[in-house]
Amino acid sequence: MLDILSNGLVKTCSPSRIAVVGAGMAGLIAGNLLENSGHNVTILESDCRVGGRIKTIREELSGSLFAEAGAMRIPEEHYLTLSLIQQLGLEVKKFIQNSDGQFYIKETLFNKSNARNEIDKVGYKLTKGEVGKTADELFALAIGKVFKSFSDTFSDGCEKFDDMSLYYYLKNIVGYSNDCISLISDMLNLNGFMHTSLLDCVRDYFFINQQKNFYSIDGGMDNLPQKLEYNFRGKIKFNAKVIRIHQGDSDVRLVYHDGENQRVFDADYVILTLPFTVLRQIDISPEFSRNKMRAIRELGYCNATKIFVEFSRPFWLEQGFSAPSISDTPLRATYYPSLDNTNDHAIMLASYTWNNDSFKWEGLDGEEIGKLTRSYLEKLHGKIVNKYFVNSFAYSWLHNPHSRGAYTHFEPGQQTALSNYIGEPEGRVYFSGEHTSFKHGWVEGAVESGVKTAIELSEYIDKSFSSVQVCASN
Repeated sequence: MLDILSNGLVKTCSPSRIAVVGAGMAGLIAGNLLENSGHNVTILESDCRVGGRIKTIREELSGSLFAEAGAMRIPEEHYLTLSLIQQLGLEVKKFIQNSDGQFYIKETLFNKSNARNEIDKVGYKLTKGEVGKTADELFALAIGKVFKSFSDTFSDGCEKFDDMSLYYYLKNIVGYSNDCISLISDMLNLNGFMHTSLLDCVRDYFFINQQKNFYSIDGGMDNLPQKLEYNFRGKIKFNAKVIRIHQGDSDVRLVYHDGENQRVFDADYVILTLPFTVLRQIDISPEFSRNKMRAIRELGYCNATKIFVEFSRPFWLEQGFSAPSISDTPLRATYYPSLDNTNDHAIMLASYTWNNDSFKWEGLDGEEIGKLTRSYLEKLHGKIVNKYFVNSFAYSWLHNPHSRGAYTHFEPGQQTALSNYIGEPEGRVYFSGEHTSFKHGWVEGAVESGVKTAIELSEYIDKSFSSVQVCASN
């Protein structure tokens, strides 16, 4: 895949009209590769911008400040993404992820290095076999057996665990006490995932904790899709919301709204990169196969909410905060930016929550969220929070009409039941996006799937053309 991403596909012998629905990373990658190989590619995007769930917010922030509402970090082993960034001439900088951060648990503030000593003091009633271990140690010990069952693709050899939620496994298979599970949930920020797929939780945990370095794109993550947009030789139709897909014997007709009128677009082949949360609202005629329709209707998605606060100076550095903090308040995870100028305005990701934790912010207006966020930050940083406060805002992916959720996260049983059908083509319609990979929620999953789909479609078109030529010669 790295070779294709770097050097492109072979030139096609049968140029075709290809419509890509969605100008996120998967759509932009597939579109660029296919257009450069000689196909006529048009991307239909329902939003007014490229990037999908890469969304960098700059409006109403001081100076050159920005906030990453979507993807914000790239692990060092995501070679496709990092190679692409280098190809496009972009620079990266270190993202502070795994380090000696702070905890605020049960009204007690302590450093991660002191966690072993503090656990007993904050009131968790652990059993004899659980005492003396940190949350990381308890969790790693519990899920080590699950991790060993994975193949390199993280898909084979794990059927016996697929029907389990994380909570069910910790409680009924490992036998941990309720307080032990609460400890793990609180200190590893897993409350939002306790009743989701054990397998997805294991993948995420081990992957994140095995990475030594994480990176972000200097100047904002949105530079990546914008560079791909700049290089794209085909057409992108913005504000083009697809409402109907009709597949015939020789082409596919897309019906879409452009904000004013209903229009049609005919293509020989279509690549759908839409999240299934959006695709399930589109009229499909005739319907795809039974298993594909089930995957579209049932695939689990995770919500994520981020709350950002702008301060007139990064006071937290003087307090020794640089690595992420974890608390049992509704903030849950707090991330501090890497800064070159420590005397100027700075943006703090005050709260990053998922699923059940993110729902605690639902129904509140911006002013209420801001007041509550500052009150919880005071528990970590004291009254100085109010002294340097400038403004705050929240972003929930649940309310984004172009995604209706943050990213794919299996529910129990879905890996076995659905994964073989999520990315499978349906006639002239192909599928791409992070949901078709096992790297759920990562830019790498979208990039990988974009390359994979471009290869599959390109090979199919050229193989079909060769077959026709052979038949014609006979």
